[in-house]
Amino acid sequence: MKKAIDVYADRAPKKIVFLLRFILAIKIFGFLAISESAGVNKVFKIGSGLFMTILVLYLTVKMLRWGYTIRTRCKNTLVLYFYLLYLMLGTASIFWAHDYFFSIIQIFRDFDLLVFAFLYMRLVATLNAHHKEANIMLPELFSYAIFLTSVYFLYGYWTDPDTFMRLTHGGEVARLGGLIMNPNELGMLSSLGASVVILDFAREKKKFLYLIIVCSALYVMFLTGSRSSSIGFMLVCGLVTWRSDNLKLKVAMIAGFIFLAPIAVKEVIFSEEKGGLDEVMSMTGRLPFWTALLTEGLPKEPFFGFGFQNIYYTKYFQGKNTYPASMTHNTFVQVLMNLGLVGAFIVVMQMTLTIRAVLFDKDDKKQFFFWSMFFPPFINSITEFGIWGETNYGILFYQMLFLWFVVDVHPVTKPKEGSLVSIN
Repeated sequence: MKKAIDVYADRAPKKIVFLLRFILAIKIFGFLAISESAGVNKVFKIGSGLFMTILVLYLTVKMLRWGYTIRTRCKNTLVLYFYLLYLMLGTASIFWAHDYFFSIIQIFRDFDLLVFAFLYMRLVATLNAHHKEANIMLPELFSYAIFLTSVYFLYGYWTDPDTFMRLTHGGEVARLGGLIMNPNELGMLSSLGASVVILDFAREKKKFLYLIIVCSALYVMFLTGSRSSSIGFMLVCGLVTWRSDNLKLKVAMIAGFIFLAPIAVKEVIFSEEKGGLDEVMSMTGRLPFWTALLTEGLPKEPFFGFGFQNIYYTKYFQGKNTYPASMTHNTFVQVLMNLGLVGAFIVVMQMTLTIRAVLFDKDDKKQFFFWSMFFPPFINSITEFGIWGETNYGILFYQMLFLWFVVDVHPVTKPKEGSLVSIN
C-alpha cells in the first residue's frame, strides 16, 4: 500500500494537471445560464461553483497524503488584507441592503471564488515547487479551460442559433451569447483566452493546437460583437509585440494587427448597425445613466452605499432622463453605489497595492503574464460587471492574478520511497 502511494505520487503531476484544467473549465461553465428559470440557474451556479471548490480542497488533501508537504508564506499581505476588508464591508452591508438575499448570494459566491482561487493557485505553486521539470504554465491552464467554452458556444451557434444568439438594436444585430451568457462577458472571456494563448506561442511545442485555440477564441469574440473585448485584445497584442524577444512572433503580431485591426474597427467598434461613432462616444448610452447614478442616487447614501451589489433602495434605478437598470455597467461606479465612498477607497487601495506588487516583482515573466491577463477584464470593467461587480469570472481571474503575488510556496523534503507519508 505504501509503495502504491509513492508510485502514484510520482505519476500524479500529469493526472493533477488534467484535473486542474477540468476543474477550471467547470468553474467557468458554472457562470452560464442553463435554464429559463432564474431559480434553477441560481442553484446550478452556486452548486457547481461550490462543488469545484470542494474538489480543489479534496485534491489539496490528497497531495498532502502523497507527500507534497509545503510551507506557505504570504508576501504583499496588504493586497490580501484590503481585499478581505472589501468582502467584510460587503458582508456588513447586508444589514442595510434592500435586497439582502441577493447581497447574501453575491457575497457568498465572492468568498467561494476567493477560496477556490487561493487553493487553485497554491496547487499550481506546489506542483511547480516539487516538480520543476513539469513547469506548469498558467497560460496553458487558462487557454485549455477557455477553449472548451469557445467550442461549446460555437457548436451552439451552428446548431441552435435561436438559443445562442441575442438580438439587439431593434433586432438588427445578432450577438453570440444569447440568454446563456451576456455577450460582452463572453467576449471578454474569449479575448482573455486568445491573449493567454499568444503568450504560449513562443514555446516550441503544440503550436498548431495553439493556433486552433486562438482562432476559435477570436471567432467567438467577433461573433459577440463586444467592443471592449476587441480593445482589450488589441492592447494585449501591443504589449506582446513590445515585450517579446521572439522576432517571428513580433512579425506575426504586426502582420495580424495590420490585417485584423481594420476589420475590428469597422465591423465591431464603429459598426453602423450598432450606432456608429455617436454610440461609441456616449459609451453606448451609459454616460447619462452614470451621471444620474452619481448625481441623483449616490448623494442619498454617500458613505456606505445601498448594500452589497445593490445600486438603489429598489432593484432597479432609473434617473429622471435615463433607462432603468439593476446594475451600473461600470464596476467602479458599482462599488460607489453599493459600498459608497468607504468601499471605493478600499477598492482603490487594493488595486494600487496590487499594481505596486507587480511593478516591484523581479520576475519579468510574471509581470508580463499579469498585464496580459489584466487588460481584458479591466477594459470589460468599464462597461460591464467587471472585477468588482456582480459575481462573474472576471472576479475569479483578478483574484488569481493578485494571489499569484501573495502566495509563496516552499517545498518540504518529500518522504523517502516506501516510507509512511506524513501529513503536516
